[in-house]
Amino acid sequence: MQPTITRLAVALSACGLLSVAQAQSAPEFKFSGFGTVAAVHSSEDQADFVGSAFQPKGAGVSDDWSFAPDTKLGGQLSAVFSPSWSAVVQLVSQQNHDNSWRPHVEWANLKWQATPELALRVGRTALPVFQLSETRLVGYANTMVRPAPEIYRILPVTSNDGADLAWRRDFGSFRNTVQAFAGRTKADLPTGTIESDRSWGLADTVEIGDLSLRLGYSSFNVKIDADGVNTLNAGIAAFGSAAAPIPSVAARATVLADRYRTEDMATRVLALGFSYDPGQWFVSGEAMRFDTESVLADTTGWQLVGGWRFGTLTPYLGYARIKADVNEEAAFAATGSAPLDGAAAAVVGGINRTLQVLNGSQKTATVGLRWDFMRNTALKLQWDRTNVDKGSYGRFTNYQPGFEPGAKVDLFSVAVDFVF
Repeated sequence: MQPTITRLAVALSACGLLSVAQAQSAPEFKFSGFGTVAAVHSSEDQADFVGSAFQPKGAGVSDDWSFAPDTKLGGQLSAVFSPSWSAVVQLVSQQNHDNSWRPHVEWANLKWQATPELALRVGRTALPVFQLSETRLVGYANTMVRPAPEIYRILPVTSNDGADLAWRRDFGSFRNTVQAFAGRTKADLPTGTIESDRSWGLADTVEIGDLSLRLGYSSFNVKIDADGVNTLNAGIAAFGSAAAPIPSVAARATVLADRYRTEDMATRVLALGFSYDPGQWFVSGEAMRFDTESVLADTTGWQLVGGWRFGTLTPYLGYARIKADVNEEAAFAATGSAPLDGAAAAVVGGINRTLQVLNGSQKTATVGLRWDFMRNTALKLQWDRTNVDKGSYGRFTNYQPGFEPGAKVDLFSVAVDFVF
């Protein structure tokens, strides 16, 4: 397990997570960082592949080869004031919603190590929903060029403004870590914003030798303010006003407005993960169930990654799947009013079109090679073959009129990851 331990130790140090363990009696300040320079080519020329839902353009229709999806640079300042108190501020520069590369504050928190086993952080921290939450942006710490979008695009927000509590204790041959968080978050999209309040979650990680198991549950109250869904809501509201003289149709419009609302969307995420890394080889997996009561569909995703180490070379394979439970809205019964019937058909058509666009069902097979060619630096070559489900737009964006749901797309990525 030595390669993984070393790589994670370097990466976690870059993330400031080992600062307390290394605390001195006098105040100590440390600057560290991480970065990725990566280019991606997509065989799909009618839509873009992007690294997150916050990016406006990527590889495909915007650029044949794009540096935008995965390239990033992060730097942070850690301060250890005493064995009990420390703080960290982390800035990350990557493509933003407005196509700028202006750095944003990813982390900014104060940590109180109450006991050797119990720690409290207050401020902006990593949102601890995924198995790779703490190192999600640190490419050097991960085998693949990027975490599988089939899992990590389900909940694209990476940080939480609030507090988290971690309790870690050894029980004989295994270690148990319980982490709880609460807070809120807000992020800018290319056409609007997404925010969540009353966010909370609980996760438990058990480590037994080379095996790690993780179970987590999170709850969010989400609001989306974006062009596409706002247009849909405005259409449903206008239809409801026009249908007011006909109570049965007006009632139907009220049901639709509630069913496809974009405010107070209660969402729940159940996540399972494991990794086994005896040293020469490794395998890891993650599964997630996303349940909601809104325009966002219930979704199930999972992934498996495995590889074998030959010195500095690590060939690896991966497979990921995401499936959305989409139930198209049925057509309205005739009202006897031609204009109103036409409006009802337009509303139903708009709803089903939105459900189709938000349906990210797809599966991806991955083949890659990692080469740790120098200290704290790795070169990765990766090929992804994505099969988008019939009727789905997959995890792509910037769809052009020629894009056909159900496409087959090849991605070729070249990346250099480093930490310092």
